[in-house]
Amino acid sequence: MKLTKHNGRSGKNGAYNPKHNDREFDLDNSEHIDNERALNNIYWDRFQGYRVGSGEQLESRLEGTEVKSFEEIEKIFYQYFYGPYLEAQNERHEKARHYDRIRTMDDILTNPKTCPEETILQIGKLEETVSPEVLFTIATEYFEEFEKRYGSHVHIIDWALHVDEGTPHIHERHVFDAPDEYGLLCPRQEKALEELGFQLPEPDKKRSKVNNRKAVFDKECRELLFAITDKHKLELDKDPVYGGRKYLEKQDYIIQKQNEMIASGEDTLSDILSKIGDAQTSLDEKTEKLEEMNLKISDVDSLIEEVTDIAYEKAAEIITEEVIADTRKKDLKFIDEMRNDYAKSSKISESTKSFAKKLLDSLETRMKKAFGMVVDSVKKVITAPETKQRVKQAVKEETRTSIMARMAEAQRRVQADDEKRRGNRIINRGVER
Repeated sequence: MKLTKHNGRSGKNGAYNPKHNDREFDLDNSEHIDNERALNNIYWDRFQGYRVGSGEQLESRLEGTEVKSFEEIEKIFYQYFYGPYLEAQNERHEKARHYDRIRTMDDILTNPKTCPEETILQIGKLEETVSPEVLFTIATEYFEEFEKRYGSHVHIIDWALHVDEGTPHIHERHVFDAPDEYGLLCPRQEKALEELGFQLPEPDKKRSKVNNRKAVFDKECRELLFAITDKHKLELDKDPVYGGRKYLEKQDYIIQKQNEMIASGEDTLSDILSKIGDAQTSLDEKTEKLEEMNLKISDVDSLIEEVTDIAYEKAAEIITEEVIADTRKKDLKFIDEMRNDYAKSSKISESTKSFAKKLLDSLETRMKKAFGMVVDSVKKVITAPETKQRVKQAVKEETRTSIMARMAEAQRRVQADDEKRRGNRIINRGVER
């Protein structure tokens, strides 16, 4: 038998909804669920403890109390632990007039980066599996050890043992958290794992999709699970399984395809080696290219916002100073010219020249003092929130369009290069044969 452990946060419909886990929906419309066996499902959450049942038939261990759904429990958990962080963050955004960045707790709960991570645990398949009792025992021992090791920064919020489908399995949901730069607790996976002491697989290289602490954490969790199943005398195949082929890691999928080709006998040894080489080379090249283009759209928007803000402030400062300096230079030059004209004139008496010189000197002194006030006044106009926001928005739109065009062009180049390489390999193999 195999141990299946699959982690995920979101699918094609967005963040995973816990309603499936505690059966908070009409089971009559679900052909794959046995309503009678659903009465034996076991549910646990960190506020209500254990309960048994299904949907509206859920029974709490505390009689007479209203049972809250997993969805409600997760909202309560997030609000209690992360509410102060969200309020402080929204206050900063509001103060900076970044109203588009203000978020609700539902936004945090449904964002794939901050929502709970869900793990599915299953031993064996329909034809050969373990009893619900054995799976329950193994899972509870695992969760207990999980809390001991990682509970300071990883919190199991709820889990459910389903016995109403083909094979007994468990859905468990947890969240990673760590303090932000202001000391407030918030959902942060990478920082949480760093606080727990997990290192990058390759510490001398930059963190990436393949070089991250989560990979090390998942491996350690898997080893912990196997240690517990070994204690229960279960003989399990320890090759990784992640819930079906579409969840296989890229390397595991390549190995699987290699084994299938060898077993079928369809290809010669040279064909197999060539295809393996092609797959690995293509994987390496694509991974490298993808790492170079790893900025997501949300990150690009944040970068544009930050750069535009800094650039506008600096530009306003420089432009204001240069415009005022140029105006000052021209005005003072005009006064000097007038002073020289009066001094050289033979038609003006000395007393008038003296009076004119004093007047121009006084005017020059007053103008120099006024320049500082003018600079501040112009800066206030340019940096006024409404002016700044209007100009920044125009700059951001132009910048975003330019960046997206460059990214699209880079993606086209990568695809074209990849197709060209594949074409060359096919030609080369044809020549060899």
